[in-house]
Amino acid sequence: MARSGLPPAARRRARRSFNLFSVFNTFSYFLLTGNILTLFLLRIGTSSTFIGLVASLPYISFFFMLVGRRLVGRLGVVRLFGTAWTLRYLMMLPLVFSTVAITAGNVPLAYAMVLVSVLGFQITRGVGLVANSPLLGELSAGRDRGGFLARFQMITAVTSIVAGLSVAGLLGGDPPVSRYSLLMAAGVSLGLFGSWLITRLPEPSGVSEGAAEGILGAARNALAEPNFRRLIASFAVLAALSGAARTFLVVYARQVYLQPDSTTMLFTVIGSSGWVVMGFVARHVIDRLGAKPMLITYSCIYLFSLVPAIVSPAFSGTTLLLHLGLVFFLATMGYTGGEYCAQTYFFSLISPKDRLNLGIVFFMTLGVGGSIGSLLGGVILDALAGIGIESVTARFRLLFGLLAAVALLCIRLMIRLERLGATSTLSALSAMLSLRDMRTITLLNRLDRTTTIAGQQRVIQEIAGSSSQLALSDILPMLKSPSFAVRNEALEALVHLPVDKRVTAAVLQEIREHEFTTAYIAARVAGTKGISEARPILRAALRSPDYLLVAKSMVALARLGDSQAIPEIERQLERSENPLVVIHAATALKLLGSTGSIPALIDALHKPDLPHYAADEIILALAALLQIEQWFYPLYSAFLNDPEEAIEQLEDFQNECSSRAVTRAAAARPADGRERSAVAAMIDGDPDALSGAAEALYELERRTGNTAFAAIEELLEDAVIHDNPALRFFVAAAIVRIGCRLEAQD
Repeated sequence: MARSGLPPAARRRARRSFNLFSVFNTFSYFLLTGNILTLFLLRIGTSSTFIGLVASLPYISFFFMLVGRRLVGRLGVVRLFGTAWTLRYLMMLPLVFSTVAITAGNVPLAYAMVLVSVLGFQITRGVGLVANSPLLGELSAGRDRGGFLARFQMITAVTSIVAGLSVAGLLGGDPPVSRYSLLMAAGVSLGLFGSWLITRLPEPSGVSEGAAEGILGAARNALAEPNFRRLIASFAVLAALSGAARTFLVVYARQVYLQPDSTTMLFTVIGSSGWVVMGFVARHVIDRLGAKPMLITYSCIYLFSLVPAIVSPAFSGTTLLLHLGLVFFLATMGYTGGEYCAQTYFFSLISPKDRLNLGIVFFMTLGVGGSIGSLLGGVILDALAGIGIESVTARFRLLFGLLAAVALLCIRLMIRLERLGATSTLSALSAMLSLRDMRTITLLNRLDRTTTIAGQQRVIQEIAGSSSQLALSDILPMLKSPSFAVRNEALEALVHLPVDKRVTAAVLQEIREHEFTTAYIAARVAGTKGISEARPILRAALRSPDYLLVAKSMVALARLGDSQAIPEIERQLERSENPLVVIHAATALKLLGSTGSIPALIDALHKPDLPHYAADEIILALAALLQIEQWFYPLYSAFLNDPEEAIEQLEDFQNECSSRAVTRAAAARPADGRERSAVAAMIDGDPDALSGAAEALYELERRTGNTAFAAIEELLEDAVIHDNPALRFFVAAAIVRIGCRLEAQD
């Protein structure tokens, strides 16, 4: 995505000025064109063809962008924009005074004044519109491009709603044509003030470079790219659909359901609320999901809006209001959303130097498509009446059915567009319907606005709980934060998020480059998330001076099932005096199920300064390798808390086992001549009991073929056993549990 030539502070100021201009410009535009102009023409009795002709003129303005392009090199973008916009509002003065001709009974003159005003308005608009793409491209630069453009759409939509409500109130009852004249005069005044605000905008960058290339060369090069051709083709069809809907939804409400002007204007306000909803949703998600899936989604909404219009049931009262409100709401949401997403996709596709020339191509496409849509809509309606279809409802049903067929073609063209980094359409739809993903998007947007370390930590913690794929694009950049706390939190979040190639690359880089800081967290992530590509780096990390990295790497390799690491893990177990490393080594060998490492674990118990908590971990690892951990763990926990109670539990287990089996396996239990008290005697360190335990271990080795029992038997001859009741309890428990298992098998 191209960077803006403006510093961030200047871009923020320019955005505020542009948004203020948009308020006045939109209010003025609403009072001079669109639905109010259509209602005015209906009031003075014009035909559908004349309405379609006037409605097509705004799209013709795009062809006059070529004139503006020739002037932009001489005047500059901002000066050209302001001058053209001032002239376009002055051009509407004949329209304001056309009511005088109507009052005088000179209807043809009034028609001519309307046509001249609208044509002059659109010609000067086209000359100034050449500034739109360079300015919007400059102001929207950055990773929040979609959000800024959506905010601009929302401002325009809300202003349209306010203007619509105002106009609906002023057109209540049976307003005279002079009231239309006053509203249009107000539109001219507001437009002139908005034109002055344009002069406060900065000159965009890259315009002179684009002007030097020439529009034909730029267009030829762009159209040589298949994806640009697909965009222009689909956008042209979308523009035609938009032009037809903008013009004839109002006519549909007036002629099919005989709605008065004020009520019809209220429906346009409802339509504008659909525009607002579109902007809100798009601002929220488009920078996360991408322009293409949103473009297809809004086009589908437009298609869906045509279904009730095609049916056009004979509603009345509240049901009719709901019907028309739904059609206006969905249709406006659909075509405004489609145009906005197409523009966002367009800016993402082109380079800054092409904004001037290709912006003209883009808007001319809008002009051609919109002109065809509005003009053909009127021609089709009049033609249907001319061939004998007297029912107005039937004529509109056929028109909307044709629009639905064209909308299907448009969606088919859009599906072939490249994603440009966006998610798939189905994934985007799934995300918008998922409360979890929408909450994640909300948190990601909050993360973008958060500038403090503590704030970023809190938001990242919340994002981690979502487990959403959408979070990765924003969490991974946090790994480059200058704050250790933020990097640490971002790595912790990866434990809860899905893994892809980006995550794998980031984790490997962290392990390789961030020794003594966050590398150990990355090693843990690699093991927890099953990143097998990390095995070579994790093996190398076992020789690191960073003991945390060594510890976490051992466990990670164990989780990855890397048996090649066993010798090095045993070496760490043998040589390290760090309890944390010893604990993790024991855990790693347990996870690997390395029964061959039992002697190494037993040897580790001989360390003279081994803390009891490290010894506990080794004992639990031994229990796991002997496959008695689940049974032994609660018993051992009880022993550390209350030895006498735990010994009684072990004796009870032995007695219960003996009552179910023959005593021929008695040799596989500690014996000191006092049956059923051997456990307590051995744990107390009685030499005879320890001797009996050695015999039992020998018998277990003979019967199972497991040499681990020989290693444990040697342990009984070592001095360490005499100073360690917990270790003696483990040996006794192992003999009892495994001996009972053998008895059950017999």
